[in-house]
Amino acid sequence: MQTDHQSSKGATRLLAGTGKLLTRSTDLCSALKGLASLATSEFADFCILELTETELPQHIIVAHRDPEKLNFVQKWREDWLNIWGDGKGPLQVTKSCKSEIYSHVSLMALKKDLGRLKSSSQGFNVKSVMIVPLLATGHVYGTITFGALSKRKFHKCDLSVAEEMGRQGGMAIANSRLYKIAKVAEANAAEGKELFRTLSETLPQLVWTAFPDGRLDYFNSRWEEYCGYKPKDNPRFWKSIIHPDHLEPMYKKWHHSLITGTLYEYILPIKDRNGNYVWHLSRGFPTKDTQGNVMKWFGACTNIDSQKREEGRIQKLQDLTSALSRAVTQNEIGDALLRRIVNLPGTKVAALGLCKLNGDKVELATAFYEPHKKKVQILLPKEVSLTDPDPLCLCIKGKKKIVLESKSATLSKFPRLRDIGSLCVLPLIFQSRTLGALAIHFDTEGKVSDETQAFLNAVIHLTSQALERARLFESELHLRHRAEENEQRLKFLALASTILSENLDHEKTLKNIVAHAVPYFCDGCFVDLVNDDGQIDRIAASYYDSKQEQILFDFVNAHENLYKSPTSQVLATGESLLMDLEEATNLEFVAQGRPDILEMVKSLNPKSIIMVRLGPKEKPIGVMSFFTSVSCRVFNSEDVSLAEELGRRATMAIENARLYAQAREAVKMRDEFLSIASHELKTPLTSICLQLQLVKRNKELQGSENLLKAFDVFDSQSTRLSKLIDSLLDISLIQSGRLSLDLELLDLSEMVLQVVNRLPMVNRPQLDLQQGVKGYWDRSRLDQVVMNLVSNAIKYGNNKPTKISVGSTGSTAFISVQDFGMGIAKHDQSRIFDRFQRAVSDRRTWGMGLGLYIAKQIIDSHKGVIRLKSQIGKGSIFTVELPKDTMSIVRSNPMDDVSLSLH
Repeated sequence: MQTDHQSSKGATRLLAGTGKLLTRSTDLCSALKGLASLATSEFADFCILELTETELPQHIIVAHRDPEKLNFVQKWREDWLNIWGDGKGPLQVTKSCKSEIYSHVSLMALKKDLGRLKSSSQGFNVKSVMIVPLLATGHVYGTITFGALSKRKFHKCDLSVAEEMGRQGGMAIANSRLYKIAKVAEANAAEGKELFRTLSETLPQLVWTAFPDGRLDYFNSRWEEYCGYKPKDNPRFWKSIIHPDHLEPMYKKWHHSLITGTLYEYILPIKDRNGNYVWHLSRGFPTKDTQGNVMKWFGACTNIDSQKREEGRIQKLQDLTSALSRAVTQNEIGDALLRRIVNLPGTKVAALGLCKLNGDKVELATAFYEPHKKKVQILLPKEVSLTDPDPLCLCIKGKKKIVLESKSATLSKFPRLRDIGSLCVLPLIFQSRTLGALAIHFDTEGKVSDETQAFLNAVIHLTSQALERARLFESELHLRHRAEENEQRLKFLALASTILSENLDHEKTLKNIVAHAVPYFCDGCFVDLVNDDGQIDRIAASYYDSKQEQILFDFVNAHENLYKSPTSQVLATGESLLMDLEEATNLEFVAQGRPDILEMVKSLNPKSIIMVRLGPKEKPIGVMSFFTSVSCRVFNSEDVSLAEELGRRATMAIENARLYAQAREAVKMRDEFLSIASHELKTPLTSICLQLQLVKRNKELQGSENLLKAFDVFDSQSTRLSKLIDSLLDISLIQSGRLSLDLELLDLSEMVLQVVNRLPMVNRPQLDLQQGVKGYWDRSRLDQVVMNLVSNAIKYGNNKPTKISVGSTGSTAFISVQDFGMGIAKHDQSRIFDRFQRAVSDRRTWGMGLGLYIAKQIIDSHKGVIRLKSQIGKGSIFTVELPKDTMSIVRSNPMDDVSLSLH
């Protein structure tokens, strides 16, 4: 946009320089040479003026930026006279009065006979050419050819500047003729009066003469043709044809020329016979005697309306470009555009429609000019659907301009539009994407002129670029704002998660979380939970003003029942609730028709509220509510999502706290049961065992073989039952943290040997015992571990021999128990150390799946490890590794397992 602005500024400067040159010079030939020189210094690489019907000594004027290359320009002109032919070139421009532009001259030459360019001009590398007429009031006085060499190329915008230079040059020639006529008339007043009249009648300008005091005495016939009546018939002629805004400055200018006897010149709008004001250049030349006294004024008014309007359009485009460059948002761009478009001549109303980001809506803004106030009024924009029967919406959907030249055509297509002469709607398109549309309502009927359409097309191009820039800027701001909001929300949720996980007291946690929500997310927050009786208890509440916080608790306590309240609705439906509390109906819903409760609610001045359920939809456990007041913020759907996420996290914290409490209670009850069951079973079992031993030792009964066998069975089963009860007791001790170690210096090989000796001979394993493997361990607990491992090896060994190894490596001792039985599948190897887990479900192998679990807990308490290596069909190897100085390790890390104690 800045480049276009600079280009327009340069063109304005060039045209201003041309006008100053042509008006100041009294020698027409010198002025035209100056025009050619100015064009080559500011605009083109070379210039050729070809004049017709002139008395100048030189009818061809050639100029080049490098004076040494004028010869090349002459030869190039001579060669190209044949290339142009009859249908193109300067001769055709003179006949048709229409300019010509050739952006690629070399390409056109290739289509002709290159043999005609064998002269020295063939090396003159001309790339682009424009030919414009020297035109004034419809008469052609010659042509100007502008040429560009290899470093530049002419465009349509350059052609407009060239045409304006042609018009100024033509006007200078016409004025020179008039000036000569005036001079002739002055020298030959008596004889040349008729000649002057004849010549003035042939000119297209509005010619006049006046006495030295300024009284007009002659008007040529062009005045009557232009105004529709003779000027002498209207005593107030000037006041009736000159625009009121220009009367006073025109008179001042004319009065100054009368006093000083200097050239009079003023640009003003003159009303034609149709009532339209047309811009004219009014000039008056004084003829003086030898003493310098004014003898006569000779003047003419030349039509420069097209030039003036072109200058006006350029100025308007520059003004619009400047305004658009300062505008940042789409609303600012729309305001700048409408204020300038509605000021166009004949414009009654201007409207702008901009597409919303979702593509389904259009934002319409309308501007109209108030003549009596002389200001532009812009109505507030409104949002309509893209399917609305509005010309702007129709243009946006069709991506095509709409032009209706009559009131009847406009009404037939858009009945809502009345008092409109004609309508023009243009789409705002950037890179095949429709951004909106601009509508101009004219107060007169008829076709929109080509100049106005060209101007509007330029406006549309500038506006589309500005809108795209603004959309990108607003999109970036929106994305940045969303990113910052999301970051803050994530921080809020992360801190909330930390608060919710700090402890397992759900009431304390909920009090902390509602305090966290205020004031970042809301101005007030409270949590209601359903108790065991089905009633609603307010567990926690927080408000930005701690002095009014008690109202939140008083509010829920004041309700006799809540079965129709918003809280009950959320509990019943399981759906979140978003309400605008500035609406009276919503406030009544919250207060349930209770005036006292309504006053409580109003005292908090609430604006908006979100209520989300806690717990699953099928069985909610409560409701968490957030509301705004002093911040005047209104919640939206994104806020509901955030509140629901916070509710889910709060629900998880509540459930975890409840599950933890239930688990603790269950563990406590289980441990009590195991402890009681173990002790209660142990006592009668002990008595039974003692009695069986006494009976067995009674010599009187020793002769009964069957009785002895029965006693053996009793003894075996009671031993088995005792082991199961011991295992249950160990489980109870482990879970309650009361399993203790009695550490002593122990020979590991000796202890293993003692365990093996207690086994029947048939089940005794092979031994590989290293001597002197000593350390501080609990004898009875390691005895239990070895017995459990050996029992497992015998049980699952398929009656094959087992093997026990004992040894040490450095500060670690190990016990290895190997069997060659069925083996353990890989997917079962990790779970067999858990409670009540067995790798094989064979009914022939008894047990509760506690042996390996107890063994692992005992080894863990010694700060050792137990490993398993097994393969299906090849057996298993259980290896226990123990630090030799368990006592030092346990003492140096007393917090590792507080359930263990040393004796």
